[in-house]
Amino acid sequence: MPSALSAFTYLAPLNQSGTVDLNKFDASLLSLLTVDICRVSGATCPSIATFATSGSGQLRLDAQGGKYIINWAASTANLSAGQVIRVAVSITTLTLGSMELTVVNGGTLRTPTGQLLTFNSKQTIPVTFSVNRSPVIRAHALKILGRSASEIAATLKTEFSLAADVTAQLLKNELFTADAVAQAMKTVFTLNDQATGTILFRVDYTGAQAAVALKAAYSLTDLANATILKTAGFGATAVSAGLKAAYLLGDLANAALLKTVGFVANEIAGAMSAVYTLGGLATAEILKTLSYGADVIAGAMKTVFNLSGAATGAVLKTLSFGANAITGALSTVFNLSAQAIGGILQTVGFGVNAISSALKDVLGLNAEVVSGILKAVGFGAQAITEALKDVFNLTAGAAGFILNGLGFGVTTITQALSDVFSLGADAVASVLNALGFDATAITGALKTVFSLGAESVGVILKGLGFGATLIAQALGAAFSLSASAVGAVLDGLGFGAQAIASALQQVFSLNADVITGILKGLGFTATLIAGALNSVYGLSGELAAGLLKAAGFGADAIAGALKDVYGLTADVVGGILKALAFSGEAIAGALKSIFSLGEEALSALLEGLGFAGDILKSILCALNPFC
Repeated sequence: MPSALSAFTYLAPLNQSGTVDLNKFDASLLSLLTVDICRVSGATCPSIATFATSGSGQLRLDAQGGKYIINWAASTANLSAGQVIRVAVSITTLTLGSMELTVVNGGTLRTPTGQLLTFNSKQTIPVTFSVNRSPVIRAHALKILGRSASEIAATLKTEFSLAADVTAQLLKNELFTADAVAQAMKTVFTLNDQATGTILFRVDYTGAQAAVALKAAYSLTDLANATILKTAGFGATAVSAGLKAAYLLGDLANAALLKTVGFVANEIAGAMSAVYTLGGLATAEILKTLSYGADVIAGAMKTVFNLSGAATGAVLKTLSFGANAITGALSTVFNLSAQAIGGILQTVGFGVNAISSALKDVLGLNAEVVSGILKAVGFGAQAITEALKDVFNLTAGAAGFILNGLGFGVTTITQALSDVFSLGADAVASVLNALGFDATAITGALKTVFSLGAESVGVILKGLGFGATLIAQALGAAFSLSASAVGAVLDGLGFGAQAIASALQQVFSLNADVITGILKGLGFTATLIAGALNSVYGLSGELAAGLLKAAGFGADAIAGALKDVYGLTADVVGGILKALAFSGEAIAGALKSIFSLGEEALSALLEGLGFAGDILKSILCALNPFC
């Protein structure tokens, strides 16, 4: 790029080495030149003398000598040693040359090269300089004289053979509008629209200035203009600003053109933000209208608007993107964990099934992992169970296994399986049993969720294979039943006396006499009770017989029990019955009935028990109706 300074030179006496080239000398500047002499004072330089073609000072042209001349009356400037005097030559705002002189004393100054200057006989110092023809100076001079950009361009092309781009830069430096420069490029250099657009870009006009200029000079459509600006090197924001300024386009139409000419979503988003001051959501709506997908939009939200994954998820949800699309975008663009994505999806309002499907289909997660995420983001057991059923097609058992692994309690699991799979109490209990829950836990859950009574729960527990003791323990704990009530339930479930006795003894720590009473109350025979007492408590026949009598059993029942359970002989049984204070008639009747004894055998046995004389005769007579 040419420079005004290169066309200027001071001549002697300020510059002894300065020379004149008459072939290049520009003698047309006399009316435009100004020489200012000022005293440097820090950052300022107050003027002490000014010379032009009019005024107090006189600037003269020596055309044959190829120079301009002034005579500075330095002796009147009140100079003192150490001062710095600046001599500057300019055409309005364009400085052609400048030199600083240092005052040695009141009558002597030193040039930058060390040469000393003294006043001449007229007490002045001549200032002479030469200015060669320069496109920079010519453009500036012609602008001052009111010439148009096209006129100046034509002069520069003719006089200096300047290329279009250099000419355009000089015109811009002279503050011509892009419209004027574009017209000059078209008329003077016969450039087409693309070439002119490229030059406008290179000389640093804005996109808006260039677009308006190209439209005015070449009558371009918005699409053609946008294509030229992009090809020239303008970015999306500049092109967008140009389209808005030149064609008054709205944001959507503008964005559509940007996409058409090849700008990507991030660039378009940046333009919408900068040119139309749109926020993330409004920009995202435009991008979606332009058929960009969730991933691309998410990238724009992150890059252009610095949105977080959560904020981006909310934007995408507002735009009606599904959970799968949002999941893919958050994973790809923000590299978020599955749990973070699940939390965002939940926060923006997706249901459990939509979230589960997205985590499964997009991220490839299995049911266990998805369930853990669902729980971590706040979903309860029922919602998780719905997802396991609907999304993963799991059975109730498989769903229960996962819920148990997540730490949900037995009652919560029971409620979820019942509600989601429409299972009855027995089916849920079967699942709970398979999961390893004990009878007590299952009982509590069935009572709470299904409002079952003890009998109904007992039936289910027995059906699952639980024994009497575990059932008794569970029912006692869950329903706060007494031992008698538990015994009645167990009896109703078909458990025998021995099983019931064992259960009540282990669960309630009951003594044998209490157990005996409960069993009798349940209708068990003396023989069955005796068997239970023998098995559970290890009681002898004598002790068992005593408990049976205390419970109200007669001699016949006790004798039968002692014979059947303990295998005792008639004489031993008779002795036990006598020791229990049964009457002779009761003992005789029991022995005759249970052991089928004849009169002689019975009489002998009774004699052996100590019955004799009239008492014996009376006992035997009581058994014989013909006595």
